[in-house]
Amino acid sequence: MSAARCVVVGTGRVAGGFLAPLLRSAGWETILVGRNRAVIEPINEGSGLWLNVAGAPSGSRWIGGVSAVSLDDPSLSRIVERADLVATAVGPSSLLEVGRLLAPLLWARLQTSGNPVNVIAFENHRRAPEILTRGFLQGRTPLAPHVGRGIGVGGAAVWRAVSNRKVTPSGVRYDANGVDECYVDAASLVSSAPLDGSIPGLELVRPFEDRIVEKLWVFNAGHAAAAYLGWHAGCETLDEAMAHEGIRATVSAVVREAQQALEAYLTA
Repeated sequence: MSAARCVVVGTGRVAGGFLAPLLRSAGWETILVGRNRAVIEPINEGSGLWLNVAGAPSGSRWIGGVSAVSLDDPSLSRIVERADLVATAVGPSSLLEVGRLLAPLLWARLQTSGNPVNVIAFENHRRAPEILTRGFLQGRTPLAPHVGRGIGVGGAAVWRAVSNRKVTPSGVRYDANGVDECYVDAASLVSSAPLDGSIPGLELVRPFEDRIVEKLWVFNAGHAAAAYLGWHAGCETLDEAMAHEGIRATVSAVVREAQQALEAYLTA
């Protein structure tokens, strides 16, 4: 039996620094889709990429079994047709365009195999599924009755912070922290497509709104405060910033305030 396959539109920090390692650890075949051939070619040359997790004693580790294709590759339609899951990690500002690009590929899939599929937007944006769906309908209006039936469109909140993507002589390297948490809106997915919660680090939740608010209010608040204060103190990394007692105390206060605001929001 062949491995499950995920097509990830994006080759940026979340796509390569979080999704590819997550999927490969679960045994999924992973195909990244992008525009930048300077990134695509070295991924294909080595059939993988490097992941450098801050603080990990082993340093960078190789994530094999990852391939990449260009958005204009003629084989992309066939790749999407055979996918068990489609994901995006392109940034909210690019979602509408990506939706328009994916629309004819999803329509071709419906016309050939007819197999249902879930599309998950790993964008940390509350309206990501709505924006992506609007792109689908602009690209192929007849997709409308299939959204929510044969095509699930859900959002995801990713806790991992990926700071950098760099093309090196040994391949493409992504620098990230060690946080693996990720929450996906289970209510927006179609149950007939294979996504049963068996991918470690990818948790299907209801209601999703609670998790995305937690991500934006609490998790991002702490990181933003540490980055801002660290920059003023001349620090180059968050670890360096948090080593300062004064910065650490201020960031803790910011997180406590954000947690109190979140609790009030969830109980209102």
